[in-house]
Amino acid sequence: MTRSLALRTAVVTAAFFAFLELLGARQHVSALSGTVTDRAALFLGLLYALTFFVVVLLLPPLLVTGFLMRRLESSAARR
Repeated sequence: MTRSLALRTAVVTAAFFAFLELLGARQHVSALSGTVTDRAALFLGLLYALTFFVVVLLLPPLLVTGFLMRRLESSAARR
């Protein structure tokens, strides 16, 4: 994985999560418990929950990887 790919993936994922948040998809997570029968609400709830878990579990390692690779590349270039 390259530095730019790690950082780009993190930014795109965070932007998509922010878009879902602005769209109001958080309220549809209740559809996962079976309280809503609307398919669109279920889809938005699943998409929001999946994106939330990706942001919480994968975004920090992607950012750390990207910044560490950037730091290593810059220190190698100085030598």
